[in-house]
Amino acid sequence: MKKVLIYSDCFVYSGSENVIENLLKSRLIQQAFRLRFRYAYNQAYQTGIKRKFDGNDAVQDVKGLSSATGYNEEFEGGAIRKGINKIKDVFTLYRMFRDERPDIAIINNGGYPGAASC
Repeated sequence: MKKVLIYSDCFVYSGSENVIENLLKSRLIQQAFRLRFRYAYNQAYQTGIKRKFDGNDAVQDVKGLSSATGYNEEFEGGAIRKGINKIKDVFTLYRMFRDERPDIAIINNGGYPGAASC
């Protein structure tokens, strides 16, 4: 069975997540693929996740990312802080992909400006 990792880094849960929801709720797709949905944690996105996927073990947040969607404190504090956040993000995402070892990766980023992690 192929492993599919879906990753999202958006500032709000909205329309671009419809495809993810359809994939995760499709019994036919679940029979052919092992699906995992990981997302960059933020409170607004978490609200949508709880509404749509509460109790689904295949859905898990990734804490510790600076969530560079353009709408957070990552862009405050100067170049050194921004650089440190980027390095942390690379290691966090590396560990996520290393741990998941997907055969297929689907990246979702429905906002503008796009998240650096996508």
